[in-house]
Order: sequence, then structure tokens, then C-alpha cells
Amino acid sequence: MNVFIIDDYFDLARPLADNFRFKGHKAEYCIDSKNALQIALAFKPDWIIFDIRMPFRNGAEVIKGLSETANFEFSAVFYSNYVDDPAIREEPIKLDIPEEAMIRKTGDIDSDVDEKLIPALKAGYLKGGKKK
Repeated sequence: MNVFIIDDYFDLARPLADNFRFKGHKAEYCIDSKNALQIALAFKPDWIIFDIRMPFRNGAEVIKGLSETANFEFSAVFYSNYVDDPAIREEPIKLDIPEEAMIRKTGDIDSDVDEKLIPALKAGYLKGGKKK
């Protein structure tokens, strides 16, 4: 699978991408939410992992823009320390993002990828883009 990670923390985005690569996936990451939409449109990922809280454009804004413009289908999750914060969750709730697609970071990237992210992405709780 092509995996795209959008997180403003390099210290999380790169190890997360490396973990997916180690598991046999093609993975790219973006730490600048201003450019995330353009990079995703060029990369055409099957799976996207969004941080919720980022400077410039939050994850909900990026997924909304991507869902409206992508000419490919993707499965997505939000992966953040802030998934339980009511103020941060307002916009994802307005976009009807399902609870199953909101995953809390635990600090154990390998376990999170294997036990939380991949199962949620395979299940397709949150889909976006357009069918070809």
C-alpha cells in the first residue's frame, strides 16, 4: 500500500513512515500542512494518517480538501494525542468522522501501526476521494 503521513512533528512522522516501509509499504510523510494536499494528490496514497492539530491547516481541513479534489480513493485515520480533546474534535465531528477512525497515540509506534492503524485503515472506517 502507498501510505501518506501528515504530521507536523518530524520526530513522529519519519519513524512512522519508516515503520510502514519496514512492513513492506511505500510510505511518504509531510510535516507542512500547507503543502500536504498537493503532495497527497501527486503521491495518490491508498492510506492516509492525519494528525488532528497542526499549524496552518488542521487534519480535518486537509482531509476535507483532499476528499473534494482527489481522483483516487483512500482510507484514512486521525492519529493524535488530542483525539479526546472536545475543542479539537469539533471539526472532525462536524465532518462525521467516525470514532473508529480517531486513534490515540500511545508512544509505541510499532504496536500502534500493527494493532491500531493498519486494522483501522484496512477496515476503511473513513474513506475519501473518488472512485476511478
